[in-house]
Amino acid sequence: MSDTPREIELSVELQIAIQVAASEAQVRRHEFFGVEHLLFALLHDSKTARVLERCGCQVETLRVHLEEFFTTEVEELPEDADVTAQPTIGLQRIIQRAALHVRGAGRDRVEGPNVLVSMFSLDESFAVYFLETEGVSRLDVVSEISHGDDEDPDFDAPDAFTEEHAEDEAESGSYLERYTTNLNSEAREGRIDPLVGRAHELERLAHVLMRRRKNNPLLVGDSGVGKTAIVEGLARHIVQGKAPSPLLQTTLFALDLGALLAGAKYRGDFEKRLKGVLRELTQHTGDAVLFADEIHTIVGAGATSGGSLDASNLLKPALASGKLRMIGSTTYEEMRTHILRDRAFARRFQKIDVDELSADETFAVLKGLRGRYEDHHNVKYSVAALRNAANLSARYLNDRRLPDKAIDLLDEAGAAVRLRHALKEAKRRRRLADLTAPDGDIDVDRTLEAAESSAGLHSPNEEPVSRLKVTVRDIEAVLAKIARIPERQVTSDDRNALATLQTDLQQVVFGQDHACEQVATAVKVARSGLGPEDKPTAVFMFTGPTGVGKTELA
Repeated sequence: MSDTPREIELSVELQIAIQVAASEAQVRRHEFFGVEHLLFALLHDSKTARVLERCGCQVETLRVHLEEFFTTEVEELPEDADVTAQPTIGLQRIIQRAALHVRGAGRDRVEGPNVLVSMFSLDESFAVYFLETEGVSRLDVVSEISHGDDEDPDFDAPDAFTEEHAEDEAESGSYLERYTTNLNSEAREGRIDPLVGRAHELERLAHVLMRRRKNNPLLVGDSGVGKTAIVEGLARHIVQGKAPSPLLQTTLFALDLGALLAGAKYRGDFEKRLKGVLRELTQHTGDAVLFADEIHTIVGAGATSGGSLDASNLLKPALASGKLRMIGSTTYEEMRTHILRDRAFARRFQKIDVDELSADETFAVLKGLRGRYEDHHNVKYSVAALRNAANLSARYLNDRRLPDKAIDLLDEAGAAVRLRHALKEAKRRRRLADLTAPDGDIDVDRTLEAAESSAGLHSPNEEPVSRLKVTVRDIEAVLAKIARIPERQVTSDDRNALATLQTDLQQVVFGQDHACEQVATAVKVARSGLGPEDKPTAVFMFTGPTGVGKTELA
């Protein structure tokens, strides 16, 4: 077998288009004919025009834009000048690039759509600008070339491709149903927790969504501050009629990027799914907003090795034209690492900072969520337990953020109390079973059923006799296990220890009354709330000769 490279030829339609482009430049008295002239000529090629129409392009509108460009932007030679239009370097490069792509694909003929794809390499040309204005991206054209021929009767797909996609095509439901979650429906069915506070962030979110251009909010904050809860809270407000009137007809869809990527084996599968989601969003009855949690994962999602075609590039035209409104959420670190690297994608969003809540604000959040967790664990949280869950988590769980760490502490405390009570009841049942004779008068089954009921182990629909109470002591015990510190050190009320701190130090360290007073004063100031919350309680450096009590005081 010969290793001679296959000779690449231009299709008859493409050769005609190049001749038409040269003739068009000649008639208009242009010195050169470039990419814009070739694009104008390709609009008369039926195959290229069909690809553009499937990408959502209005061919007539594109032709009008090119006519205006030739009239206003390209300089005409004088009437007496000899006109022989020459091809530009850019035109030659895109044809060469198209030939290389065709050879890499194992084919031997360059056609109009192949040249259309290679045009996007000249991203600063007017031709690419006009195409993007019509909402056409390089990814759209590639996807149409790969999958757009499915409707043609002469298209003969490989058997493996057909079998793999038969199951996908047979799946019931639309793209929105398969790859997104309707947050309005979730809120309507009561599966979204109420949003407490965050009035400023909700107001900013509404302002950005109601803008004419760049109406895409980007919630940025540390993990656990409640970015997703804000979007879910907006869906809940829309369902309850509490949202601003221009947003009452809005439906929020949460994008499931994992489902989009799952099973996308062939080149173009991922793009086809995402394009289907975007198309159905724009066709959705009423206003539709797409929510992408952890939006930094979109940058690079679906890209092949060495390629630049990913989800973010597919979203750019829709976001720029205003046809799609999108809410994103990410952290500051991920935004710097991923999103800001793609400036064109980042500038289509409006940043909204979501700061960590204070302990008092977290206490209000816990009171708002109190009923949900009481119903789930069949317990009762005291107000003091809620207050201490906010304060103690803020003090001891420094690697996480409020309100997430306080909610987790509250949730685990409820689970611990219920489990402890269930274990006690299990021991009691075993004792009853051991003490009851086979012919005894005690009904063991009924006794066990009563024990299960008192432990809260029956279904939630059954009304419990009495609920277990979660106290401050339970919160402190669970926090000690989470933070891995001695339980005796976890206390929300250390006023008694602080009141006698100086005296206790002086009883241990003799002759250093001034140093003991300084240490006690610094600790009292920090514990009273007068010091910065994000700083250590105190920082000391004890200096002095050997044996004076530095180590003992520490």
